[in-house]
Order: sequence, then C-alpha cells, then structure tokens
Amino acid sequence: MELSAYYWLSDTLSLDAEASFTYSRLDISNNNNRIEGAVPVVASAGISWQFAQQWQSSLRLRHIGKRMLSDDGSKRSEPLTVVNGLVSYQQTHWKAELELLNLFDSNDHDIDYYYSSRLAGEPTEGVEDNHFHPIEPRTVRLSMSFLF
Repeated sequence: MELSAYYWLSDTLSLDAEASFTYSRLDISNNNNRIEGAVPVVASAGISWQFAQQWQSSLRLRHIGKRMLSDDGSKRSEPLTVVNGLVSYQQTHWKAELELLNLFDSNDHDIDYYYSSRLAGEPTEGVEDNHFHPIEPRTVRLSMSFLF
C-alpha cells in the first residue's frame, strides 16, 4: 500500500509526505517464507520554501524500516533515518545547488546482510553475524547546472 500527500501552504511554502507498506512473503503455507532484504516500511517527508525570486530551500526526512535479513524473520536490520537539506539559486540558463546530506551525521546502516564469515582465529565454519555498510557521513555537495 502506498500513500502520498502534497500540500501548498502558500505560493512559497509546500509540504509533501509519502509512505509505502509491504507484506512480502514467498509462500504463505511455509514459516520460512520471508524475503531477505524486503523492506516493510519506507516513508519520507519534506518541506520546500522559495524565500526569494531565485532562491529555494528544502529539508527532507527519509525513513526505511527494519529489513528482513533471514527467511524466518528472526534477523532484522535496524531502521535507517536520514535528513538532507538543500539551498539553490537559479537564473535563466544556470542553477547552483548546495546540499547537506546526512544533516545530523547519523551512523545508521545503509544496507545490512546476515551471513557467515570468518576472521583469523575464528572457527573454520565461520560465525554468523550482521554485516553492514554504514550510511555516508555528513557531506556537503555543490553542483552547477546549465539549463536549456
């Protein structure tokens, strides 16, 4: 199920929100029927403000719920929540944008996997554990665009 909403509060201010909910299963007659990597909840919300003729800003929040890491549902990732900001300036034929990604410097996991791995000194069969890639740290990005 997906829900979305967009609200104009004024000529210069707007809000938007989206949410998606899934119930992913391979076979309803089997207990080990979860789809590894399936995301049950994804939600985002944002506010945009055009504070001058050529200037615009926005703030966006994105949330990804606990993902399934095993087919029996016993292993799940932690949720991911990140906030990004943007300020842009636009002329007729060009645009400059300054983005601040991961505004609050979250250390949530961008992606998680659950599998067996082995380090030196560990058993030959390995150790099952959560392996992850952390979200990128707070980052500033400047971009220039030619418009035609």
